[in-house]
Amino acid sequence: MTQEIKKALRKTKLRVTSEEESVEMQKLLFSAGFNWEGGGTGILHINEPFLLISNYDTLTYLSKCDQDYFENRTSKEITTDYIRDLIKNNMETKEVKITVPQGYEIDTENSTFECIKFKKVKETKTWKDLISVSGYYIDTNSQIKSIEEAPADEYVYNVFSTKKQAKSALSMAPISQLMSYYGGEITDEEWKDDSTYKYVLYRDNDKLSTNEVHSYYHFVAFHTREQRSEFLKYNERLVKDYLMID
Repeated sequence: MTQEIKKALRKTKLRVTSEEESVEMQKLLFSAGFNWEGGGTGILHINEPFLLISNYDTLTYLSKCDQDYFENRTSKEITTDYIRDLIKNNMETKEVKITVPQGYEIDTENSTFECIKFKKVKETKTWKDLISVSGYYIDTNSQIKSIEEAPADEYVYNVFSTKKQAKSALSMAPISQLMSYYGGEITDEEWKDDSTYKYVLYRDNDKLSTNEVHSYYHFVAFHTREQRSEFLKYNERLVKDYLMID
């Protein structure tokens, strides 16, 4: 059945209308034996509206700016409903629910259809313990993009768990660039000086607040009260993004 599905889907193209639909299509296509061009079956590029299926059972994606290229391709355009019907109706399956003992998981490497084995769940203490990550990252155009189930390696150190965290990280760069126009960054030596006040912006519950401190470090900090007020006057939204305040 898998070969029949592949034959029907080779050299086709489709468009997806949402991240959820892209995830669904990728999972269905991977279950039928397709993979990304270059290898891999991770859920990727879910923001992109177009998917291409080659004659070699591989997937590629196109961005919104590639719509003309997508439209002009001679490949047969198929719908998401067509893929759903084709794969779900032809993959003959019988569902059996298994109760996994607490503290254990299915040992997929050593289990077979006839014999399901369990292994103790591995505790996650460090990055090396992670198998995959999902979340949001900042691309080279300073755009926040989503990613799902990417292998946890050195290439995804920039993936944040939530979109709000990624937005906070993105706001730090423009804040740091602007600081030189508001008295300059407070140096490490100045932070060690307990005799002078630093005028800071911080989050108190879900509110943006101000304070004067001696050595308690804050990223958004100024040498004078006037500098802080002026910065906040023109850049309040930027500060709120950094502090993750809606």
